[in-house]
Amino acid sequence: KNYAVAIDIDRNEINDDRMGILRPRIAQMVSAMQQHKWQLVIDQITAGTTNLAYDAAAFFATHGSPTLDNLLDGTSSTLATIKTDIYAAKAAMMEFVSDQSKVMHLAMDTLLVPAEQEGLFLEAVESSANPGGAGDGIFNPMKGWIKQLIVAPSLTDANDWYGFASAQPLKPMILQMREEPNPVLDATAEARSRQIVFSAEMRAVAGYGLFAQAVKMVNG
Repeated sequence: KNYAVAIDIDRNEINDDRMGILRPRIAQMVSAMQQHKWQLVIDQITAGTTNLAYDAAAFFATHGSPTLDNLLDGTSSTLATIKTDIYAAKAAMMEFVSDQSKVMHLAMDTLLVPAEQEGLFLEAVESSANPGGAGDGIFNPMKGWIKQLIVAPSLTDANDWYGFASAQPLKPMILQMREEPNPVLDATAEARSRQIVFSAEMRAVAGYGLFAQAVKMVNG
């Protein structure tokens, strides 16, 4: 799919741009397009309870048996319950079975969380000392489990979060880039209107990979 953003600039603006304002504006368009390609993935993730995976069930659902249920019920959104839910999500993913009925031993290594919960998740998975509750101040066993903590302000629910096993050759989510974001200059209209069109364009599509490598924890 094609994506583009553009601005029309009069030739006089280019000639008179002594403060170098136009170049950062164009660079910002490319940067915005770079961010948008990851938003395509976020949009697929948040629609995962309705959009279908390759087995004709929703990406986040019970896939054939309870041992392939990647739509999990959380307890709440406090530090203690977030830690409990991370343990539960990690254990569930470790026990997922393949279509050959073999346990896949998948290790959850990535979390995608809403901005409202960033501080709690940082404390839960990155603090060297065990945060909160019994044993506070002792070594945190979660430290080092999670390789990536991704904060997404655009997540549609302030309490739900997602876990992924992203270190495998197969991936839970797919982003196919046909054309990376790049600046484009179109001066064809300049002779008629003195307008030069600067744009940033890309071609990309996001979709689903292996649903067993993803879980959604619902706290709504």
